[in-house]
Amino acid sequence: MPLSRTDISKILAPDPWFSRQPENLQAALVAEAQEVQAGAGRWIYDAGESASGLYGTLSGSIAMHIGIENEEPALVSIIGPGHIFGYTGRFLGGRRIATAVAREPTTLLYLPERGLEAIAQRLPDLWVRLAELSSIHVVAGFRLAIANTRPATQRLAIHLQLLATQFSPSPHLPVTQDELSEMTGLSRKTVNRVLAGFEKDGLLSTGYRSLEILDPARLRATGRRKGDRD
Repeated sequence: MPLSRTDISKILAPDPWFSRQPENLQAALVAEAQEVQAGAGRWIYDAGESASGLYGTLSGSIAMHIGIENEEPALVSIIGPGHIFGYTGRFLGGRRIATAVAREPTTLLYLPERGLEAIAQRLPDLWVRLAELSSIHVVAGFRLAIANTRPATQRLAIHLQLLATQFSPSPHLPVTQDELSEMTGLSRKTVNRVLAGFEKDGLLSTGYRSLEILDPARLRATGRRKGDRD
């Protein structure tokens, strides 16, 4: 059964860009959007494609992969429920810069370009606001790049904090150690060792293909101090 517009607005409330928009724009975005179902493993879009339309995750999650030149694309981030994505490429040459894949059965919000154009006729500052959205995502990409220059303990703590924002308010992160290894550039052995240390210190608990954050404040503090190198 399709979600109501009110329910969709509530789901998107955690998104830092969407939450800052005026109510009339929020309502217009939801009204013009389509609800799309994506099975696990389905490609939402591919790097290099023409960038068109705006996406949001209503349930499930999306894996974002980026490749450099001819290298195999690597997992760089996971988009959780209630977050908007997919428009950065529109302002960076008009092509997708990442490949988006559903990690599990996922419900998406899709706002096609014609819907955005219809909104812009009524609210012409939409394009400026979408440029702001793109800049937010570009800055997030820089932060990830900087995080991956940090020592192993600090690096993993930062990535876990970023994942926590994607799945908030739930403390459960449906992420595997293999995914954490790929996102951080750390070996699987190092990820396992650092997580074991976090668990021993009471920062989190590990489960089957998931983690639970137990002490967000101490995890943030760990992300700000240097740890052991791989």
